[in-house]
Amino acid sequence: MRLSGAVEQACCIVISLAHPDLRSPVTNQSLARQMGVSPTYITKVTRKLVTAQLITSARGAGGGFRLARASTELTLWDIVAAVEGTESFVQYQGVAERMFARQADDSKIKRGEVSILGAFDRAQARWAETLQSVTLQDIIRELANNG
Repeated sequence: MRLSGAVEQACCIVISLAHPDLRSPVTNQSLARQMGVSPTYITKVTRKLVTAQLITSARGAGGGFRLARASTELTLWDIVAAVEGTESFVQYQGVAERMFARQADDSKIKRGEVSILGAFDRAQARWAETLQSVTLQDIIRELANNG
């Protein structure tokens, strides 16, 4: 699986919003300037984070973004799921059934498909568990320790 650049940007956004010295909300313009990307693109990323309720948004003078939860409650999985979604790595398309229909009976094909899809599902579950075990606070602590 390949994650989009938006995941990296989303991680940077939530880390910057978790900064202990942050006193006021951060705007899309400010985030875009800091990251060196277009405000339009950052708006798409922040919209996903707001929709997933990872950050909050306030409009008007003094408006911008803040974390919606404590950094101890927000995980890397939350960020990835907000940006990329939670669909399975592999989508069944019935290719094996079409390709091997003349060479094997349906039950063998089905067992093979179940075996393959099961392996991907287990890998995805482990991947998600790993990301769920890393909080934003863990990352901030590691950054602070490594200066």
